[in-house]
Amino acid sequence: MIQLTPAGPRVVKDRQWLAQQREFTQRQCVVLRGFVDGALLRRLARLAETGEYVARENGPPGIVLARELTMRQDQPLALAFDMLLNHRRVFEAIAELTGAAAELRRFIGRCQRRVPDRGHFSRWHDDCGKGRLYGLNVGLSPPSVRADRDPGGVFVIRCRETKDILQTIPMLAPGDARLFRIHRALEHKVSLVNELYCGYAGWFVGGDKHRRYQEVMGERIAGRAVRSSLAAHHSPPAAALTS
Repeated sequence: MIQLTPAGPRVVKDRQWLAQQREFTQRQCVVLRGFVDGALLRRLARLAETGEYVARENGPPGIVLARELTMRQDQPLALAFDMLLNHRRVFEAIAELTGAAAELRRFIGRCQRRVPDRGHFSRWHDDCGKGRLYGLNVGLSPPSVRADRDPGGVFVIRCRETKDILQTIPMLAPGDARLFRIHRALEHKVSLVNELYCGYAGWFVGGDKHRRYQEVMGERIAGRAVRSSLAAHHSPPAAALTS
């Protein structure tokens, strides 16, 4: 089991772990139940509700492969996931679970929201390119209040050449995650939603074009320290503020 907690990632290599390894090998995709700890999930869900989203379409010129709302990267939820997933223990666990041959260097993602009757979906595509090795989606939406209604948002992954379906996964429950392989021989899609869905989605990337997450995080921390120092240096003295 891999789980994000307020104290950092937790990895337990039990029977469930072994079963997930086998399933990923066979299906190229697996659901990680309880990927986000309950206390942490409640905090992240609140940030998802209050964040600012903008419309986004993906695909080559003239073709829309996916449509959704995404949160600006400077919002607290996006920054939180950036820190949570770009962690050494997460990378090591994902590499072992998937049998990764290439080094995982970074996780790059975005907070997404899909709304009923807004045409939010994704067509068959492979996500290949830009060093992407594995995709990860984390559910944040509140539980359904309509037990009699299909929520939609079904994820399907298949072999590109034979069209054989490898795995079909319903809309993710809050705190669960979906991990899948990215390869030219595979393609996936997500159906239209009938209920509001909110989550975090992105890719574990590798290759020489991507710097390791330690370097990126180190630069960000250093940059914040410099900005804080400059702000303190240029701030007026306390006496001036009260005079």
